[in-house]
Amino acid sequence: MQKIFATSVAAAVLAAASTHFLLTWQQISSTDLGKISASSTAAGHLRDSKSVSSIVNPNKHISRWSRRSIEVNIAKGISDEEILARYVKGFFGGYVLAPERAILRTLRLNIIQSDKLEKLNACPPIWSASQISSKTLPPLHTVLFSAFQVVDIHIEEPSPRSQKTHSCVDFAFGSDTFYIAGVHRFSVWRNAGVSESVKMEYSDTAFNPKAKQTLPSQTVWSFHLVYAMVLFREAVARVMRN
Repeated sequence: MQKIFATSVAAAVLAAASTHFLLTWQQISSTDLGKISASSTAAGHLRDSKSVSSIVNPNKHISRWSRRSIEVNIAKGISDEEILARYVKGFFGGYVLAPERAILRTLRLNIIQSDKLEKLNACPPIWSASQISSKTLPPLHTVLFSAFQVVDIHIEEPSPRSQKTHSCVDFAFGSDTFYIAGVHRFSVWRNAGVSESVKMEYSDTAFNPKAKQTLPSQTVWSFHLVYAMVLFREAVARVMRN
C-alpha cells in the first residue's frame, strides 16, 4: 500500500512539474534568447543608486552583479510606467516564479528585514499575482509575497534637452540577519525621437550582509543567472503580449 501511495505521489509530482515546464516554455519562447545581451558586471546606474548605496548595502559589502537587456518595439502611446508595470507583473506574477510564490504565500514569513527599509502600513502587502497591476506600479514600500519590497521608483519624462530617458523600479530582497540581500532593478530606456523602440534591462546585485566577503557558493550564483534569465524572458514576453 505504501509503495502504491509513494508511486502515486511521485507520478503526481512529475505530472505537475512537466505541466509547469511546458507552460513556462510557452511563456518564454517568444523572447528570442539570441537577442538578449547579458553580463556579470555591475550596471553603473544600479551600483551608484540610492537603493544600493544608501538603503540596502550602505556598508559596501562585496557584491555580485548581473544584468541582461533586450531591444524591443512597443506600440505608440504606452508610458514608461505601464511598460514597467507589465514588466513587474510578468516577472513576479508569471509561471516561472509560481512555485516560489506558492511557497512564500504558504509560509508567510517576514523575509524582508532591514533597519533601512521603511514599512508603511499605508501600503497593503501583495500576496496574489492578480493584485499586481499591468497598468501602474505598486506604491513605494509595497512588499510582494513577503520577500520583495519596492524601495525606489523613477519615471523620467521626455524633454527637449534629453537624448535618452531612463525609468526604473527597484525591489529589495533579503535580510540583515541572513546571508543574502540585494536589489532587483527593472529599467526602460528610450532614445529621443524613437518612442516605439525601447531597451528593457533587468540588473541585480546580491551580497552577504553578515560579512564583508563574497557570497559563498558559485553554484548557487550560477543557478541564479539561469533562473534570472528565464524570469527576464517571461517578463519581456508579458510586456510584448499585453
